[in-house]
Formats: sequence, structure tokens, C-alpha cells
Amino acid sequence: MPDTRKLAVNGINDESVLVYMAKNGNGTRVRCLSVSKITNQKVLIDIAKNKEKYSIVPQEAVKNISDKFVLRDIAKKSWDENVCGIAIRNISDESVLCDIAKNTGNFLVGVEALEKITDSDVLYDIAKNAESASVCLKAAEMINNKSVMYDIAKNTKNKLDFRLSVAKKLSDDAIVQNIEQEKFAKDAKYSDNTSLRHYSVTNLTDQKVLAFVAKIQMKKSKFVLSRL
Repeated sequence: MPDTRKLAVNGINDESVLVYMAKNGNGTRVRCLSVSKITNQKVLIDIAKNKEKYSIVPQEAVKNISDKFVLRDIAKKSWDENVCGIAIRNISDESVLCDIAKNTGNFLVGVEALEKITDSDVLYDIAKNAESASVCLKAAEMINNKSVMYDIAKNTKNKLDFRLSVAKKLSDDAIVQNIEQEKFAKDAKYSDNTSLRHYSVTNLTDQKVLAFVAKIQMKKSKFVLSRL
């Protein structure tokens, strides 16, 4: 930006003029400099939520937003990962960071929130309840406590693939086998993929599950019956 334009923007103290320049100014640098001088939170939020993908103008606006709940919503919903990252870096409340990590479907955003969390109880909550299985696994790794990881592997509801990944990191063959059997049982009962059902039945050892699968499959159960 030519020094004269920078000096001109620096000399503007009327916020309404700065807002106009931020939204309509000629050139990204002029707009960013204008945004950096704005204090009105509503205006900053409006600019931060503007769908200018990969534009540094919304990123500049997020830097000056102070409301942690607004920052949380931006981090969870923004289309631009850079905007999400800046929002997360401006949040210090671990309960808010936990909310982001648990509810974002974006692994990179979830990990950025995780990296600011130090409370093992919060990480445990995320490991068991996050929407993204990849975020769950990252939180479990960060806890670095075998007893907690055993609890996660044994007791987390659903998320069999995630539990299996945790069990493998523990190098516990017995837990791995138990979870694999759960997965085989689920796929044998409910998968629409014939090849996957066949593979799962081949590896199942639980006679009750095999009998159940034979019953619900009826016409398709000859192979299952052969396993009983």
C-alpha cells in the first residue's frame, strides 16, 4: 500500500467512514487497515462472517472480536479454516474449546482447539463424545494415560473403529479381539454389503450372534448355519 493511502486511513477516526472503507475500500490492505481500527463488535462480527473465502479481511476482523461465544460460533461454522484458527487462538476458556472440538466436523479445526486444552477431564470428554472419530482419537492420544485409554476402548458407546484404534495403540490383543468381534457382529447383522456380511460371519465366534444372524437372514443363512 502506498504510504499516502496508509497515512490517509490512519488519519480516519470516524468509525462510520472506517466501516465503509472496510467493506467497500479499494484494495485488501486498505480494507484490512480499516478493519483493524474498528471497535464496534457488531460490525466486526458482520465482516468476520462475510463469505470471502481465503480473504484476509474477515481474518483481520476476527482478531478484534472479544466475545468467546461469538468466536466459538465462528470457529464451528466458518467456511474458512484460517478464520476458524484465529477465532480459536482468541479463546482461552477450555469449556468453549471443548464445545468446538466436540461439535466440529472439521478435523483440523478440532485439533486446533484440542491443542489449547490442558485439562485431562476435558480431553476425556472429547475423546468419548466428539463428532469426529479422528478428533476423538487425537484427544485420547493427548491424555497419555493407559487406564483412561483402557476405559475409552472398553466403554465408549458406538464408534467401534475409534475404539479399535485406541485398543491397537494399547497393544492389548484381548481388547482388540473383543472389539473386532463386536464389529463383526454389527456388520453381520446390519450391513447391506453382502461381501462384508460374509467376511464378518466367517470371523465371528459368538454362537448366539451367529444364530441371530441366521434367523434374521432367513433365505440367505445357509452359510451362517454352516458356521454353527
